[in-house]
Amino acid sequence: QKIYLYLTLGAILSSFATYYFLVEVQIMAAGLAGISNGIAYTLNDLFPWVDAGNRATWDIMLYWVIYLIANIPIIYLTTRWFSKKFLIYSVYFFTINFISAIIFANVPGLNQKIIDMTDASDAAQGLQTFMYALLGGAIYGIGTGMAFKVGACTMGLDPVSKFISREKDISIAPI
Repeated sequence: QKIYLYLTLGAILSSFATYYFLVEVQIMAAGLAGISNGIAYTLNDLFPWVDAGNRATWDIMLYWVIYLIANIPIIYLTTRWFSKKFLIYSVYFFTINFISAIIFANVPGLNQKIIDMTDASDAAQGLQTFMYALLGGAIYGIGTGMAFKVGACTMGLDPVSKFISREKDISIAPI
C-alpha cells in the first residue's frame, strides 16, 4: 500500500538523519527524542571504556533503548486517545525507524562516518557541525513529514501534542 511505502521511506530517512548526522555531532532532537538523546549522552559520559571509534554506535544504541522505554506510556495513551489506524501507522513508523537505526549502527560498511574530521581545525569542525545539523534536520524533517502526511506520527511527544490540539481546538504549531 502507498501509505506503508511513505511510512517506510520516512522512517528510514529519519533514522538515516539521526544516525549519520545528528548523533555524529551530538545534536539533540526536540521532544522525547531529545530527552532520550540527552540521557544517552549523559550515561555515555559515565562509561569511559567506550572508545571514540565506537562512540556513535554506542550513542545510537543506548538512545534507542531509552527512547523505546520512554515510548511505552506514550503508546498506551495513544491506544486510549486515537484510532486503531493511527496507532498502527505510528507504531509501524517507530518500528521501521528502530530497525533501520540498528542496521545503520551495526552492519559493517554502513556504520562508518560520512566524513572523518578528527584531525580538522576547530573552524572546520564548527562548519561540519553546522552542515550536519542543517542536513540532518532537513532529512529528518522530510522523513517525519512523510509520516504526518499519511496520518501517523513518530511517537514521542507527537501524540500528546496532537491530543492537546484536538481537545483545546488549537493549531498544533504553538504546541
